[in-house]
Amino acid sequence: MWQAPKSDGGTPITTYHIEKKDRTGLRWVKCNKRKVKDLQFKVTGLDVGHEYEFRITAENAAGMSLPSVASPFYKATDALYKPGAPCNARILDTTRSSITVAWNKPVYDGGSDITGYIVETCIPCEKKDEEEWTIVTPKVGLLATSFTIINLKENQEYKINISAINSEGIGEAASVPGNPKAEDRLLPPEIDLDAELRKVVTLRACCSLRLFVPIRGRPAPLAKWTKGDGEPIERATIDSTTSYTLLVIENVNRFDSGKYNLTVENMNDGGVKIKNYIVEKRESTRKAYATVSANCHQTTFTVYQLLEGCNYYFRVLAENQYGIGLPIETGESVKVSDKPQPPGKITLKDISKNSVTLSWEKPEHDGGSRIGCYVVEIQPKGSDKWTQAMIVKETEATISGLTAGEEYMFRVAARNEKGTSEPRQMGVPVIVKDLVIAPVIKMLFNTFSVLAGEDLTVKVPYFARPKAAVSWVKDGQPLKRTTRVNFDATDTILNLNIKEAAKDDVGHYLVTLSNTAGETTKDIGIIVLDKPGQPGGPVKVEEVTSDSVTISWNPPEYDGGCTIKNYILPEGRWQKANFTNIIETEYVATGLVKDNQYEFRVIARNAAGVFSIPSYSTGPITARDEIEPPRISIDPEYTQIIVVNAGENFKIDADVHGKPLPSIQWMKGEQELGNTIHREIRNTPTKAHISIKEAKLSDGGQYTLLLKNPGGEKAIQVNVVVLDKPGEPQGPLNLEVSNIKKDSMVLTWEAPSEDGGSPITGYIIEKHDKEGVRWTRCNRQTVTNLTFKVTGLLEQHIYEFRVAAENAVGVGEPSSPTVFYKALDPIFRPGPPHNPKVTDTTKTSIFLSWGKPVCDGGCEIQGYIIEYCTTTVPPEAPTEVLAAEAAAPSEQWIMCTPPTGAYKFRVCAINKVGVGEHADVSGAVVAQDRAEEPDLDIDPELRKIVTIKAGASLRLFIPIKGRPTPTIKWAKDEATLKETAQVEVTSSYTFLVIDKMSRNDSGKYTVTAENSSGTKSALVVVRVLDTPSAPLNLKVKEITNQSVTLVWEPPLLDGGNITGYTVEKRDLPDGRWGRANFTNVIETQFAVTGLTENAQYDFRVIAKNAVGTISKPSYNSGPITASDKVEAPKFSIDPAFTKTIIINAGETFKLDADVRGKPLPTIQWYKDEKPVENTLRLEIKNTENHAMIVIKDSVRVDGGIYTLQLTNEAG
Repeated sequence: MWQAPKSDGGTPITTYHIEKKDRTGLRWVKCNKRKVKDLQFKVTGLDVGHEYEFRITAENAAGMSLPSVASPFYKATDALYKPGAPCNARILDTTRSSITVAWNKPVYDGGSDITGYIVETCIPCEKKDEEEWTIVTPKVGLLATSFTIINLKENQEYKINISAINSEGIGEAASVPGNPKAEDRLLPPEIDLDAELRKVVTLRACCSLRLFVPIRGRPAPLAKWTKGDGEPIERATIDSTTSYTLLVIENVNRFDSGKYNLTVENMNDGGVKIKNYIVEKRESTRKAYATVSANCHQTTFTVYQLLEGCNYYFRVLAENQYGIGLPIETGESVKVSDKPQPPGKITLKDISKNSVTLSWEKPEHDGGSRIGCYVVEIQPKGSDKWTQAMIVKETEATISGLTAGEEYMFRVAARNEKGTSEPRQMGVPVIVKDLVIAPVIKMLFNTFSVLAGEDLTVKVPYFARPKAAVSWVKDGQPLKRTTRVNFDATDTILNLNIKEAAKDDVGHYLVTLSNTAGETTKDIGIIVLDKPGQPGGPVKVEEVTSDSVTISWNPPEYDGGCTIKNYILPEGRWQKANFTNIIETEYVATGLVKDNQYEFRVIARNAAGVFSIPSYSTGPITARDEIEPPRISIDPEYTQIIVVNAGENFKIDADVHGKPLPSIQWMKGEQELGNTIHREIRNTPTKAHISIKEAKLSDGGQYTLLLKNPGGEKAIQVNVVVLDKPGEPQGPLNLEVSNIKKDSMVLTWEAPSEDGGSPITGYIIEKHDKEGVRWTRCNRQTVTNLTFKVTGLLEQHIYEFRVAAENAVGVGEPSSPTVFYKALDPIFRPGPPHNPKVTDTTKTSIFLSWGKPVCDGGCEIQGYIIEYCTTTVPPEAPTEVLAAEAAAPSEQWIMCTPPTGAYKFRVCAINKVGVGEHADVSGAVVAQDRAEEPDLDIDPELRKIVTIKAGASLRLFIPIKGRPTPTIKWAKDEATLKETAQVEVTSSYTFLVIDKMSRNDSGKYTVTAENSSGTKSALVVVRVLDTPSAPLNLKVKEITNQSVTLVWEPPLLDGGNITGYTVEKRDLPDGRWGRANFTNVIETQFAVTGLTENAQYDFRVIAKNAVGTISKPSYNSGPITASDKVEAPKFSIDPAFTKTIIINAGETFKLDADVRGKPLPTIQWYKDEKPVENTLRLEIKNTENHAMIVIKDSVRVDGGIYTLQLTNEAG
């Protein structure tokens, strides 16, 4: 998968080329044979286990780009997963202390080799969550597929799971069916008698008789030999074990002849006379024993249901047929406990440049004994040994004395009186270094409260490395230490201590921590809960009646550190006046007696339940009604004329005063106003309010506010002028729609009869699609004319329209909408079809084609009508004559398919309006078969060399054309195809299939199509990739004391492109063949180096091709001794140079010769006994094995005697 190039070079990318390179190879190999236009490609045919890199090249019409940067190497291998469960887990054998299990390999190994197996056991429990599984195999796993689990409890049932391990981890577990029990199996005795012993055993006198018979059974059987009718054998030596019995008689004689009987038997009681054992127990704090089991038949017994942590004594008594024997007792009490489980999760708490602090969780189970200590061990990086670092009693330890920058692993084990648990290891190593951590403050909340007079301590947890500097600020000022206020800090906690908290301690405290890694701050609010201050005064008397008094006051300046919850009002002898909670700072005291005098004061109470001191008294107040004439307080703007635009909202409001509170009326003229849809009156006892929504012209006029009470009346007038909007356009009959097209319509209308008191400034045109919901504005700019063309309509959609007038005040009501109009062009009959012509003819049919009409009449073409008529020209006339002849007056056009003969045709288009104008096919047409030369449509891929692997199938599909249908012939290398080739031929294609291709099937395949009109052939070159043949003519080119240079010829059959050679050598006389080259050899020459002087070697060469197959080795080179040989210089020269060479002036000539010798000689050219040197015209081109001079544009002075001199140690 890749991304497209940032630039395509100006033309689109037509294809991508994908190339691969094996890590062991040298060349890039193309992966795709067909064009790749996607940005991904699946590369197939990779060698498993080989590593490949890939690159991509883009190609457009101008050529190919540079290749992309190569990808990393990827290994061709399947994805790896954990293995599946082992198969057929089963029990092979059981004893009273062991169980032998076996299994088969998993069906699925996860793509990786199985490296071992793990066997786990557990004692079944009713709750699966309580089952504890124990691994009984080595931790690294078991390679075998069977295992014997030992040290099991007799008669105990076990669950057994078996899991496979590969490189990805432990796979799914397979359970052994049932719950096998650790018990001895009782097997009847068996005799495995050899077939030779079933015959008559014949011996010579004085020889030895040896009868060896394998036996088996459980318990181990006893073997008994007898002779004849049960007579004991006195001269025999008998040797019996649990697995065999052996009878030996030395120096046999005739009296030893006869039948020898072997009897094998075993006993269920093991041969022991003890019937059973009695097991008893007692706690160390008691004196009496309790029976645990009175029917134990083994010499081991497991006692259950003991109390963990308790000490017990045990004793055992044997019982036989005569009774119970004396007991044997344990010498010391046994405590019921076990080694503890490993500690829990280990956490790295702190780290410095020379120490590490660890903490861990206690073991889930202490084994029944208290954990005495924990053992901490350390392992430096690069070491396999764990070293005890310290022993601690707590679940935390600081290991010091470490080396800065070093990497360590840690593990912890728990220890009780029974022993040390398995260690718990940290998951990752720890690098010892100082941590640099910016300060962090961790607080759950930041507001603290305290009752006045009590002490407060604020603890602020933090973490910082290195240690942070601390500063405290209160209400913007640095906090100073006093006898009451103090602050300090530890490594993890900041403490702010306040003694006998007072009101002055209330405020916002800011603590700042800073170190080299950064800075952090935290706001802390402190509230001191105290009694609130005196309610603010004086207490005001707002209103007095004959039975009530309304008073108000201000909240206390200090609320005591929490919200004021309520107020209390005493009266008379300072009794409580309110019986409900007062939250506001105003209260109406009711139930007073007329003309009595009262006095009031207020007490505040906060959320802490603390009362303030009372406020100052109101003084004497007499409960009687006061009469005050009505008064109106109104905004001065209402005293002027209020101008409102039509459609806007306006309101009038005023404050009302008077005692008692006056009644409120709103009047307009002589009429009292009430609430309507557009008018709302909202009066309160102290406020009058009227509001008008979407004002109209009729809402203008004089509004009167009238107040009445026993003290009199009061009225005030407010004048309102409403500027109305223009009148709507005249009736919808005058809004007309014309010039309807598929995307536009023209609207015309008349001006409104009324302009609303302001000149018309323009019109707004709106449309409504029948399929839509909203009206949409059509004009963006002001329209002043009485006509408008609506554009941008959707074809076939149905619209209605309306128009609204606009003046300086606003937009008037729209006109009534028009009827619906459909956006559609006027439609007509279609024009004639374009260019009708004859495309093909047969004896019974004629094929016509034509193009769509230029004009479709404004609607979709629904179909076409083809008409024909017979001509007056004889059908035998040539086509050219028919085309030139005019139609006869007697032509009759018919709509049907024509019979055979000569005809004229015409085509008409149809739309929903009707049949359009016809178009004639030029000339007359004769119904006759056409002749067509054969043609082969060769795929571009087949024009290249078709490469296919040996054993695959060759499939060549070639479409064919021609009339009459051509005959097809296939040939290979100008010979007939082999018998296994399958050829399929139809009128439109030919298909060649050859299965199981071999190298002999490579070659040129020719397909020939032939009919009466001609012949057409095509050539397909097929190359079968197969195993190459052996390289040829292996020769030794040069030998030194440390190397041998070999040359050879390529194989006759390469089976595909030869990608390289492998050179092998062996030491003579009896060495093994080994690879001599460690890089790919591409050329047919290679120098084998690193040889031992005077040692003999043999060489051979193997070829490898692009398919990845290797050839058979070449013939051996024969014995070659690695030694330097001296050979005098020699050269091979063209015989023509031994004669006088005549050259015309101005011509170019050269002199050359092949050179050999050991060691390679030096080459020197002479002319007339003088050394030759390079000039502008003379060039010396010498190599190690070839000498040559070239003289350009020869002149007379170039004539003479040229000498070639070769020199080495030999001459």
